[in-house]
Amino acid sequence: MKSRISFCDTTVLKKNLVRFAPAWVLYGVLWLLILIIMLDSDGTGAYFANTMADSLQATGDINMIYAFLCAQLLFGDLYNSRMCNALHAMPLRRETWFFTHVISGLAFSFLPNFLIMLLSATFMGSSFVVAPLWLLINTLQFLFFFGIAVFSVYSVGNRFAMALVYMIINFFSMIAYWLVESLYAPQLYGIVIDETPFTWFCPVFFMMSEPVLDAIFPYSAIATISIEPDTGFWYLLICTAVGIAFYALALLLYRRRNLECAGDFVAARAFAPVFLILYCLCGGAVGYMFFSLFVGEENLFFLLVGIVIGWFTGRMLLERTVRVFRLKSFIGCGILLLAFFGSLLLTQLDPLGITRWVPKADAVSGVHLHAGGSRYDYYKNGNNYFEDSQAIESVLAMHRYGIQNRSADTNGKADVELTIDYVLRSGATVSRKYVLDIDTPESEALEEIMSRSQIVLGTEYTDAKRIAETLVLIEAPSGKHIYGEDLVPLLEAVLKDCAEGNMAQGYAFHNNEIATWLTLQLKTDGNYHEYRDLQVYADCRHTLQYLLDNNYLRESDYK
Repeated sequence: MKSRISFCDTTVLKKNLVRFAPAWVLYGVLWLLILIIMLDSDGTGAYFANTMADSLQATGDINMIYAFLCAQLLFGDLYNSRMCNALHAMPLRRETWFFTHVISGLAFSFLPNFLIMLLSATFMGSSFVVAPLWLLINTLQFLFFFGIAVFSVYSVGNRFAMALVYMIINFFSMIAYWLVESLYAPQLYGIVIDETPFTWFCPVFFMMSEPVLDAIFPYSAIATISIEPDTGFWYLLICTAVGIAFYALALLLYRRRNLECAGDFVAARAFAPVFLILYCLCGGAVGYMFFSLFVGEENLFFLLVGIVIGWFTGRMLLERTVRVFRLKSFIGCGILLLAFFGSLLLTQLDPLGITRWVPKADAVSGVHLHAGGSRYDYYKNGNNYFEDSQAIESVLAMHRYGIQNRSADTNGKADVELTIDYVLRSGATVSRKYVLDIDTPESEALEEIMSRSQIVLGTEYTDAKRIAETLVLIEAPSGKHIYGEDLVPLLEAVLKDCAEGNMAQGYAFHNNEIATWLTLQLKTDGNYHEYRDLQVYADCRHTLQYLLDNNYLRESDYK
């Protein structure tokens, strides 16, 4: 019988919508419940629109799960031999089946979301524009994840395999990051692995961490709403293009698909070696983490066990038999283990001299430096960036010390952890992490740099009066609040200790001899308060003397 030339069969489309109505109805009910919670929490209008816009960072994981379920429902006939052969005997081209099911899946997302958009817009007032934007972003997210799901469907032959492939595609970048961070990075002393490139290839993680819209919502009926696309929106557009590419690959696989592969683990045999290797690496990672969690220690033996188990269970899945313990299988497993652990050994030998590299002073544009504390806080305030030649030369000396004294964190001496982020004139950024022994020339140079007022007080100003203008108050150890002009002499005392190199914020620099602390309340543009704790140590003599002379601190309180 001659096949009909059509890209969508309305009868099949209607059948899919009716047959799987419970799925998309429950999905709509879920969003309805979320909508009710958002409405019940803080009312309607602009605040509700703001809450709904903020929820876009959490919709990626919902759409990832929902796309997987829709694909499992719509394409399940491919995994049943009898059903698959019966349906493909109908006078419909494969392209018709493909596009009809894809359109059905997109309808499963669009229809309930469209109704939620109409309902939510009625509660937003003048901010109703958020509702169609919410619908657009949800649709694009589903379009991407459903593309991955459809590709996973056509590359395998059963539901379990589809679930594995779908999870590997979505999360392998984070597994790869864990492998690099846990196994390869420790072989390269001092190397810091940046997780950012890995998060780019884990869409659900990136969608949840980056805002989609930069919106300012007025709480007045006269004011106008301001919405601009943020980082997450442009990333989502790229993901949408990638999702469309996955649809094209899925169609290509479907046109060449053997119907007899229903029930097989992999439908496209060319993917079998790729799947087996990825499956083994995931198995090794799971084994390594599982045993280290319950045994309490990290051991490469557990990684080896995980890879071996992954190899043979993967062969069982691919060949649909437990009779895989043959000489050929053992040889293949041995080659994989040799390649993997050989790469670890090669990394440790470091033939390229990566761990011994120190940049030249004239090649460094600036350096971010932080010791202890939160690296994020330093970068957020931007106060640990230095461009002066003296600081750069001191950092290079610390770098050389870190390379030559690898036992600094295990020799029993007091030490401090140092992270260096070079900004090279070429535009590249290079990170290194070392441990410095205390009471060495290098640690003293580090303490002097970390005592600079820009780091200690978190401001670019060096004049006490100007710094005082940025503060609301300082809370003294006695609980008294210091305001206005009274802040100036206290800040002058702090600046003197900074100039003498005694105010570095870290216990290790001062032999854990902390005397007291001050709490600085900073002036902000918003209604919230921002605080900064300032630790005062026993050798901060100017600050301590001022606190004692003005009855803000008693000598018996810290001795």
